[in-house]
Amino acid sequence: MPASPPESMPSALAARLAEAHADWRRLPLIAHVLVVVVLSLVPFLRNGVELVDLGTALPDENPYFMAFDRVAVGDSPFGGTHYLYPSVFAYGGAFVQERLGRGAIAAFMRVANLLGVGMAVWLALSWLPLTIGTRTLAGAAYILVSPPINFGVLLGNASLAVTGLTLAALYMFRSRPVLAGTLLGGGIALKPIAVMAVPALAAYRTGRGRCQQLVAASVAIAVVALLVLCFPYLREFLELASTSRVGRSVTLHRFPGLFGLEVNAFWISVPIALLVLLYLHRHPLGPAHALCLMTTAALAVTPLVWSHTLLLALPLQVLALTVVVSRFAASRSDGAGVAVSRRAFYEMAFVLLGIAGIQFARGAGNIGDQGALLQAVAASVPALSPAALTIYVFRTTESF
Repeated sequence: MPASPPESMPSALAARLAEAHADWRRLPLIAHVLVVVVLSLVPFLRNGVELVDLGTALPDENPYFMAFDRVAVGDSPFGGTHYLYPSVFAYGGAFVQERLGRGAIAAFMRVANLLGVGMAVWLALSWLPLTIGTRTLAGAAYILVSPPINFGVLLGNASLAVTGLTLAALYMFRSRPVLAGTLLGGGIALKPIAVMAVPALAAYRTGRGRCQQLVAASVAIAVVALLVLCFPYLREFLELASTSRVGRSVTLHRFPGLFGLEVNAFWISVPIALLVLLYLHRHPLGPAHALCLMTTAALAVTPLVWSHTLLLALPLQVLALTVVVSRFAASRSDGAGVAVSRRAFYEMAFVLLGIAGIQFARGAGNIGDQGALLQAVAASVPALSPAALTIYVFRTTESF
């Protein structure tokens, strides 16, 4: 029978990662701000020419500008524009565009996306046991080669900015619940890729009371209500949940349509959401495990998920990679023999395949001309990889 790692390894590894995160949190605020700014500038090394051309809309900016123009003349932003967001985004964009011009709103959206990238990457690196300089270099290197980040930056998709807001909220709700709720609600009002995070926060148990997370969830609900319910065309937006709009989405919602079934997203999202909420209510989790589960759940219940949307799972990927590398190193140095190393090799392959499935998810969304079975197999890899990596982190570390 294969030998197993020492029983203390899950707790020792969790303690080491938790200490690394604590060291990261102890950095001065100015250090966090400066690193986020530096990381936000890195995409210019690859995409500067496209980003500074404010007179030419990036591909995903075209639906935004079309929606802004329709709102400006009193029409619905959803009329033939491929606009998939709450109408507050269109009204806000139209307001800024009318007063400052299209170039200004383009610059604002692109800067917001770059800051979202910097924020998401810096937060994801918080559990790495590295110095601030090494963390920054690692983050810059990842941004330079990351397929989802560079794809999202060149598209001009608002997912990047919203991901930064969402992750910041999920990191800070214990210490600054009002600010966290405001950021989370604002992100959902712009692009609802993390709606699941609100009930997840409300159900979450830390073992030390639920005041902070309930405050954050309540504030998020209030912000969403203010920014979404107070603007018209809510019915048109809600109709976008139909399966007809998920043709290239890398999510479970795509599967029924591949085989000719018309299933409303509600019937896929709600069972997943209920299972996650029940688990959160029954199991007190540490911050890292809670973040993994909440981001995975948010992606699982969202009908429209593209490769850049999966940036929300970056902290999970970093955690899983850190855990598997630590376990692999321990298996080679504990003298237990070949059996442990073989299992560690399988773990490494599993984690790397899961990360690759997320990082290269764009390919799974671009084979719409192939057979349904091939599309289903390809889409299942990025759709299921976050859940697989979450289970791996849960099984190999004590909750931290």
